[in-house]
Amino acid sequence: MNRRNLLGLMAPRFQAQTAPKRDLLLMEAPLRSVFELIFKGFGQSNYFLDNAVVGLATVTLRGQSFERTLGVVCQLVPQLLEWKQEEGITSIRAAPVKPEPSEDIMAVFQRARFPVIEGIPCRVAGCVLGGAAPVAILESGNPLRSEVQIVEQGQKIKLQGGRYLVEKIHEDGVVLRGEDKVLKIPLAPLVPKSQKPKL
Repeated sequence: MNRRNLLGLMAPRFQAQTAPKRDLLLMEAPLRSVFELIFKGFGQSNYFLDNAVVGLATVTLRGQSFERTLGVVCQLVPQLLEWKQEEGITSIRAAPVKPEPSEDIMAVFQRARFPVIEGIPCRVAGCVLGGAAPVAILESGNPLRSEVQIVEQGQKIKLQGGRYLVEKIHEDGVVLRGEDKVLKIPLAPLVPKSQKPKL
C-alpha cells in the first residue's frame, strides 16, 4: 500500500465531528416546553428540568449548536438558569444568584389570549428547524389552562377534539391537515386582550 492510500484511510479517523446546527424560533414560549423542544429538536433524550424552570422566552437563533442554543436560552429569563452535562444527562437548574423577576408570568397569561384559527384558539410558541424532522410547540385553548404539545412534522395529533396530520413546520408556523380542513397556525406571541387577533 502506498503512502497516499494509507493517509486516505487514516484521514477520517482524525477529522473532527461537527455538531449539528439548528434554527430556534420562540415567541413568548413556556420555558419548560422550550427546553423539551430543544432536546427533541437536537435528538437528546436524557435530561432533567428543575422545578425552578419557569417563565416565557422569545428569541430567534440561526444555525446554532445544541450547547450554544441552551446557553442563550438560559440567559433569556429573569431568574437566570444554568445547564450542565454529567454522565450523559443534561440538567437545567436555577443559577445560584437570582435577580428579581421583571413581571409575574400569571399576569402575562391573564392579559393574553391566543389567535383564533378556524374557531380554535391556538398558536405556535416555538420551533426547531434544520433537523431531519422539524419540531414545534403547539398551544391551544385558554392560555391559563392551555394544552401544550411538542409536535413533529409528519405526526398525527389531536387538537381541540379534531384529528390532524402535522403536514409542515416552518418559520411562520405549522400547517395541520384534517379530514375536512387545513389549519395554518402562526408562530405568534401571546396577544393582549385589547388587541384583536388577525384571522
